[in-house]
Amino acid sequence: MVSLTVVGCLVPYNEPNLLNGSSSSDANASPFVIAVRNAGVGGLPSVMNVVIMIAVLSVGNSSIYGSSRTLAALADRGQAPRILGYIDRDGRPLVAILFSSTFGFICYIVAAGSDTRTQAFSWMIAISGLAAIFTWASICMCHIRFRAAWKLQGHTLDELAFRSQAGVVGSWIGFIFNILVLVAQFWTGKSTLPPLSILLTLRRSMASWIWEHDGERASSKLL
Repeated sequence: MVSLTVVGCLVPYNEPNLLNGSSSSDANASPFVIAVRNAGVGGLPSVMNVVIMIAVLSVGNSSIYGSSRTLAALADRGQAPRILGYIDRDGRPLVAILFSSTFGFICYIVAAGSDTRTQAFSWMIAISGLAAIFTWASICMCHIRFRAAWKLQGHTLDELAFRSQAGVVGSWIGFIFNILVLVAQFWTGKSTLPPLSILLTLRRSMASWIWEHDGERASSKLL
């Protein structure tokens, strides 16, 4: 936030290079590069591009780490194919890492033409944004239900190792705002993407529920 605020103060809103980039991926249209160029520092725009590239690689690395460990944990709980839970001698979930890494090949869609990659990028941004809304709404609702169940079981908040500073009220506020954002997506959406995302989310949830309960029935038969 601080860096964006500083750049916002250094780059005018009517900067020609900011508004007339050759494409959405034009490095010369980056506000960071424009700010450095306007300062008259030679060679620093290229350095900024390298820094941004390293940051992007860092995000990709952390995403592979998080997604592979999540898949391995789901496999361990019986909510994903068991092969994804394979751990090598060094403690790495190799199959989950390879599976997560295969999605990196989507980047080659840039060779399909400007119209195709622009549309694909818009879809991926929209899907990831809606996924974040569903995720945070689910987190807020899980916290609300957990606190209700905790109280119903006769426990007190003093027994909890960690308590949310915002409490249940904060979770209700977060849940309501996420729902309002989702409603706004329906209101302003000009495509079938919002309902399609909901259908995909419901399908994923149903698949996880069926997978888990099938595993429980199989285990009970073995016992």
